[in-house]
Amino acid sequence: MRVARLVSVLIAAALVLSLGACGMLELDGGLGASTSEPGSTITTDSEEPADAGIEGLVFSDVGVYTSKSVGLTSMRVTVRGTVQNTSAKGVASSSFPKLECDGIGYVAEIGTQQLAPGESCEFTYGVECRVDEDHQSYGWSFTEGEGVLCQGLEDVPQCIDEQTRAYAAEMVEAKRAAESDEVKQNRRDAEEEHRATTCFVSWGGEFYHENPTCPGLEGDRNLEEMTIGKAIDGGYAPCQLCTY
Repeated sequence: MRVARLVSVLIAAALVLSLGACGMLELDGGLGASTSEPGSTITTDSEEPADAGIEGLVFSDVGVYTSKSVGLTSMRVTVRGTVQNTSAKGVASSSFPKLECDGIGYVAEIGTQQLAPGESCEFTYGVECRVDEDHQSYGWSFTEGEGVLCQGLEDVPQCIDEQTRAYAAEMVEAKRAAESDEVKQNRRDAEEEHRATTCFVSWGGEFYHENPTCPGLEGDRNLEEMTIGKAIDGGYAPCQLCTY
């Protein structure tokens, strides 16, 4: 009887341990399935890249940047990112697409003469643009090298165009504001110089004269000499014959 009871206890314990082990495996499987955050992409070495079917140059992480170049008359446009050669042969730097701006082609700088098959590197395009009332927009495009397919630059010309238009408009407005400030300062300087100019007034007269022999003085020799600024502050008006 004791032996039979002991066997029953051992069987029950083995059954509990077996069920517990199954539960742990299911729990571990659940945790493993929830390690990825929503919207994230996990790429392993065994997975093929999304652009594996393109045999040529694949551009990625492309950024467009605009900055002031020289004074208020030009700006610099920079396009940079990463490029990978997914073809089975090397691609010379001269075969990279050219960034066209108003009919002028600009070559990418990649830091090497040739990009080997499967190799990646950083690239940079740099363009200097004149900015004034007549140069606020440009024709942007990419011209692919002969026999080299490219991917990843399709939306870049439009992005460059939008940024350069906005930046050019800001720079032109800033230039106009600077010119306006200069005009105002020149006007103030001229006004100060005018007020410092010597003039003449007669006793009991109403006008100040820059010419002491002005016909408006009617030959009056009893003149007082002072600056135009002082005469204006004293209530004298400019003579219409000799004061400009």
